[in-house]
Amino acid sequence: MIRYFIIIFLTLTIHGCATTPQDTATAAPPPPEEALVSVWYATDRNRTEVESLKEFFGIERGELSYGICQVAIDLDESVSPLVDQTLWQLKSGEEPSNATELRRIKPLEKSEFFAQMRETLEASKEKSVLLYIHGYMRSFELAAREAARLSYEIAYKGIPAMYSWPSRDSLVNYIADVAGVDWSVANLRDFLEALTMEAPSTTIHVVAHSLGNRALLNALVQLREESEKHHLPWRFGEIVLLAPDFDRATFRRDIAPVLANTNSRISLYVSAVDIPLMASKMLSAYPRLGDGRFGPAVIPGIETIDATDAVDWVSGHSYFRRNIQVLRDLHYLIVDHRGAAERPTLEAVDSLEGTYWKLSDLPEAAEEEKLE
Repeated sequence: MIRYFIIIFLTLTIHGCATTPQDTATAAPPPPEEALVSVWYATDRNRTEVESLKEFFGIERGELSYGICQVAIDLDESVSPLVDQTLWQLKSGEEPSNATELRRIKPLEKSEFFAQMRETLEASKEKSVLLYIHGYMRSFELAAREAARLSYEIAYKGIPAMYSWPSRDSLVNYIADVAGVDWSVANLRDFLEALTMEAPSTTIHVVAHSLGNRALLNALVQLREESEKHHLPWRFGEIVLLAPDFDRATFRRDIAPVLANTNSRISLYVSAVDIPLMASKMLSAYPRLGDGRFGPAVIPGIETIDATDAVDWVSGHSYFRRNIQVLRDLHYLIVDHRGAAERPTLEAVDSLEGTYWKLSDLPEAAEEEKLE
């Protein structure tokens, strides 16, 4: 009898431990080795006859053209391929190591460009575009890689886009780049107007770096005047000025009052260890807007962020590409839409001119936050 119960017990135990096909766990697929980011572009560079993607667009002026390019971002094998862990596992001050490569350029007619953009936006939960405008000494190929990486690193969910003006991509051609970016103002204004009209119910966020701010700020002022005159919609959300190579006094007098009178949030990032802006000041004789050596520019209607303590002399001008603290702050700003007073990455500083914010190490509570 005892033997009978032992057999029954073992039978039930074995049956309980057995797994049905439905209970069997399936091994997770291996993580991808790269992320592919589509960057929508507008450019007034010349089209070359060269087949190489690196030289598909040149350094000369050209007609405004449109298209989509694809950029591959290599994922670090030591971290999860998920964007939030790629971003948050890095330590403060550490540069993201993801390499980028331009894989494809697909030119489109203007009508086709905006038709495809509308289709993409309609299928997306995030109804917004993040437009990146590069700075001095940048090729089209490098600008596309920067736009893709910025979008990826801050976990942006909308459409990444860029405007590429005819930079000479050379250290000694700064004066030529100034002329090139000034020439692009009218074309950039036309593109921003088309983006506003062709993508209705869409929020446009803009990030400009260095000399690219020169084109953006002048184009926005012109567009604002036209929008008020012709009652055009103003769809710009976050306007981010990174290390702007722009006359500080001119911005305070002519630009800031216009932009502050819109429903956009204007965020200005400055640093006191920005060598290119120091050189620009020597050439122009006047302080640059992104140069924090003279104290951060505190201007009504503008949220100024001093990034000096978060960067070093090497990354002092390109800190948005090199510093994880800056990328975290840009995520809170562009993705979460938090103002400076709401972001855990910043500390308020009271000055005689008013309040500005200082980028500093994240508190422990912020380290535990996860990107959505």
